[in-house]
Amino acid sequence: MFIGAIIFSAVFFTFLIIACLLLLSKIFPRIQKYIFFNLPGIFLIFLSSLLLVSSISMVMAKPTKVAMEIGSRVSQAQYPETAELVSSVREIVRSVNPDYSALPARIADQMQFFCQPANCPPALDNPVFADLANVPTTLSTKDLVVAVEYNRTVKLYPLAALRSSRVVNDWIGATPIAVTYSPGTGALRVFMRMTGETATKLRFTGQLRFGNEVLYDLENGSLWQQYTGEALTPAAQAVLAVLPHSEMTLEAAKKKFPEARIIAAVSEDEAAEILGNIIPLGIKDVDGRLSEETKITGLVVNGEAKAYEQALLEKYSVIKDVIGGNPVVIANKDGFVSAVDLRGGKKITPLQSYWFAWSHFYPSTHLETLPPEDGETDIGKLTEVEDEAVQETDSAIQ
Repeated sequence: MFIGAIIFSAVFFTFLIIACLLLLSKIFPRIQKYIFFNLPGIFLIFLSSLLLVSSISMVMAKPTKVAMEIGSRVSQAQYPETAELVSSVREIVRSVNPDYSALPARIADQMQFFCQPANCPPALDNPVFADLANVPTTLSTKDLVVAVEYNRTVKLYPLAALRSSRVVNDWIGATPIAVTYSPGTGALRVFMRMTGETATKLRFTGQLRFGNEVLYDLENGSLWQQYTGEALTPAAQAVLAVLPHSEMTLEAAKKKFPEARIIAAVSEDEAAEILGNIIPLGIKDVDGRLSEETKITGLVVNGEAKAYEQALLEKYSVIKDVIGGNPVVIANKDGFVSAVDLRGGKKITPLQSYWFAWSHFYPSTHLETLPPEDGETDIGKLTEVEDEAVQETDSAIQ
C-alpha cells in the first residue's frame, strides 16, 4: 500500500508538472521552443517526481512512526505518570542501537546471531508489583521466583517473567537494578544498572556469546556480557556491580519474606517457554573435564573461580572449602545453593549454570567433581556432615 501511494503521487506530480509547463507556454509563447513532450521527456519528468516523493516520504516516516507509537502508548495508559511518559518518548526518539564499532575482533568472532533486536524478547521496564495476597493467578506455589533483598526491601521476580523478558529494569528504593536471565546457560544475574554516575536501561542485543546473552546500554549502545557483567566495549566502568539474590519456590518465598512484593502480572508465553529449555549447540572448544551440559555451581572469590558439579552438591549438603585464600561454606538445601565467605561473614551469590558456559567465561577455573564409588577425593575437607554442622552453616548463611 505504501509503495502504491508513492507511485500514485509520482504520477499525479507528473501530470501537474506537464499541466504547468503547458500553461507557461500559453502565457509566454517565446518559451514554446524550449518545451517538448515526447515519451523520453515524460518519462524523465515521472522519474524526477518519483524521486521527489520518495525523499519526502523517507524524511516524514520516522516522525510519523514516533507520533503513532507515542499515541498508542498514551491511549493504552501504559505510562500514567508524566515522568514515565517523558522517558518513553525519549526512548522512542533516541532509538539507540547496539554499538559494535569498538568491539574487539576476537569477541566478535565468538558471537552468534539469535534474533533482531526489534524481534527479541522485550525487556520489562518498571513493572507493577502487588503484595503476596494478590499473586498472579498464572503462578503456582511450586513456581520459581528470584528474591532480591536490598536496603530492607524485598522484591520477587517470577522466573516465567524473566524467561519471556530476559531483562527486568527496576528500582529498589532509590537504587536502579536489572534482574537478568539467560535461559540457554541458566545464568541468573542481578546488576546495579549504573554506568558511571548514570542510571541506564539494559536491552538484549539479539547476539549470544558462548550461548549467553550480550546486553546493551540504552544510553550509549555499549555492550555487556550477562554472564559476568563485564563491559565488552569501552564504558564508564569495566564491570557492573552484582547484587545478591536467592532462588526459591513461591511457597518458600511467602514463608521467608511475607512482606515482599511480587510482579503483578506474568504472561504465559509458550514460545518463550520452549526457547527457554533449549541448550545452545555447536559451542566450540568446551573444557573436556566435564560434558558440556553438566550442571554446575560456580563461585568467584578474590578473583579465583571454582566450580562444583551438581552431583557433588547433591551428595554433600554442606561443603567447606578455600577459594581465593578465604574459607567458604557452600550449602545445598532442597536444590537451592547458597554460600558464605567465613572470613568476612559475607554472602556470596553462586552462579548455577552449565559447564560449557562457565568453562568458557572462566577458563582458569578450578573444578570439584563427584569421585568414583571406589575412588578418593583430593580434598579431605569434603565429608558427610552431621546435623550440628549443617545448622552451623545455615546460621552463618542466614
